[in-house]
Amino acid sequence: MRKRATLFVVNTIDDKILMIHRKRDGEEYYIVPGGGVEDGETVEEAAYREADEETGLEIELGELLWKRPFSTPRQYGANIEQIEYAYLITQFSGTPVLTGPEFHRQSETNQYSLQWVPLADFPNRVVYPSGMDKEKLLAAINGK
Repeated sequence: MRKRATLFVVNTIDDKILMIHRKRDGEEYYIVPGGGVEDGETVEEAAYREADEETGLEIELGELLWKRPFSTPRQYGANIEQIEYAYLITQFSGTPVLTGPEFHRQSETNQYSLQWVPLADFPNRVVYPSGMDKEKLLAAINGK
């Protein structure tokens, strides 16, 4: 089963979360930074790599929020059964910038842009990964 590291990068001063705004084949939606664990890589190593590739930020890996199974919807490619390891990131430095494979795959019909989204709007805008535990995430952010 494929493993995925998901990164909830939260600016606790401004109450915003870093999201990837996607425009793909005429559709617009938001995703949470993260991606698959590569061969020979630990989940933690994948989290740091994905942070670098998809956010350009230097991060300190925070609390593991959850580990859960989920399926990739068919509209995002093949239906893949995965285990998501979701991490809260509140300690980071740098300026968000997309540098990895997503940057190189961009085209007129396939775009990625990093955006700080108010926590009040989250996860209403998120479509991938679906089925997150909003209450658990907000409790972790608020230290409860």
